[in-house]
Amino acid sequence: MKIDLKKLVISLLLWTALNAGLVVLFETAVGSVAAEVIASTAFSLLWVLFAVIFCRKAEASEE
Repeated sequence: MKIDLKKLVISLLLWTALNAGLVVLFETAVGSVAAEVIASTAFSLLWVLFAVIFCRKAEASEE
């Protein structure tokens, strides 16, 4: 499987910035540390989703 490293790094940086921004917004809106932990966990699960989507696209482009 050939992965474009430049696209992967840019995507991961953008995804990290998005996750960090959403966690801060969620914590600011709700105002509790527990909310921040819940949001952080939820956005970590989004990382997994991103990885699955990226790998499936890479596999599809191989065929």
